[in-house]
Amino acid sequence: MNNLKIYGPMILYSSLILFFPTAFADTNNVSNNWYVGLDIGKGSYTNAGDEHALSVDQDHWAFGTHVGYQFNRYLSTEVAYQYFGEGNASYPLGNIKGNFQQLVLKGIIGNYLNDFYPFLSAGVAAWSGKSKGLREGTATGFSPVYGAGIRYYIISRLNIKLEYQRTESMGNNDIGHTDHQLVSMGVSWVF
Repeated sequence: MNNLKIYGPMILYSSLILFFPTAFADTNNVSNNWYVGLDIGKGSYTNAGDEHALSVDQDHWAFGTHVGYQFNRYLSTEVAYQYFGEGNASYPLGNIKGNFQQLVLKGIIGNYLNDFYPFLSAGVAAWSGKSKGLREGTATGFSPVYGAGIRYYIISRLNIKLEYQRTESMGNNDIGHTDHQLVSMGVSWVF
């Protein structure tokens, strides 16, 4: 139910944007092109805290930027930097606060349906995390990333997207372990 409060308005607003009357895009010539963009969304550290935590605040704002290359109608690759906000777990002896950021390399497979481009993605994230409070430390590592989304081409050079992404197994014994889920909206310019 808590996820509905967080992600519901974002999904509603993006649906309104997607179906708002716009000029039709020519998506026939959108291959062999570079694109860049910005993303903002709501993230959640899942499996954060443990059974001894009194409370866990795992939802936060996230933002990022991406650059990609569209090889053909079906395949593209993308590099993205993503910053995830702070999570907090309260214990009887004190608090633990932590955050992560990551650099993601992923492949994207999809197909154009008029001005829409539904897609699936998979790749790897090089992450860096830190914690303070009861657990002090930093950690780095690699984790699998996968997701799904849809782009809408407003014009042939400008698109918006709605994307779900999951990063598995971030952290270590020093700072704690977590997975991360992200629902984001983004805008990209194709050149």
